[in-house]
Amino acid sequence: MANLRDIAEHTGAAVFVIHHARKGGSNGGREGDRLRGHSSIEASLDLALIVEREADNVVIQSTKTRDDPVKPFEVVWTYDKDQAGALDKACFWHVKQAEEKASEHVTIGRDLAEFLDTLTPPITQTALRRAICSEYADCSDKTARRAIEWAEQNGQIVGDRQGNATNAPIHYRAVSPDETASQAKTASLW
Repeated sequence: MANLRDIAEHTGAAVFVIHHARKGGSNGGREGDRLRGHSSIEASLDLALIVEREADNVVIQSTKTRDDPVKPFEVVWTYDKDQAGALDKACFWHVKQAEEKASEHVTIGRDLAEFLDTLTPPITQTALRRAICSEYADCSDKTARRAIEWAEQNGQIVGDRQGNATNAPIHYRAVSPDETASQAKTASLW
């Protein structure tokens, strides 16, 4: 990586390195964690983009930006072939700004209140983590814990401690529509 940076600095050229992503997604982490290889690769980059195909469109999203952030965008690849069937002309056309992908735990956390309503109470953290891992393919226990934490912090669900002991079980429930997140947190403390 240092040699590539030297080339860029001595010649003024932009150096693009194309690399494939790890299979299996980011396991609840950030998209930049999908980059294969040593962490020094991403650390030495000024800009890292992940390029993913969705049907006929390509979504390009920044996973690391040293200076100005690059908002995710979607393009479509069009091309023409000559009479022999070889590529003649090709072009990417901007389609639209794309939504930033949320981490897996955030995506799960957003749906957790609704998911809790499908489970039979009382729902302890262990039971909830197991249910999440069973419902969402390739979801790790760590991701399930982070989803529960995110949903609590963002007022989607509340954990009611069943007693005063620090190791007393916590039962989870969705925050009701007429209950604000702060009311739910206050109620769970009593």
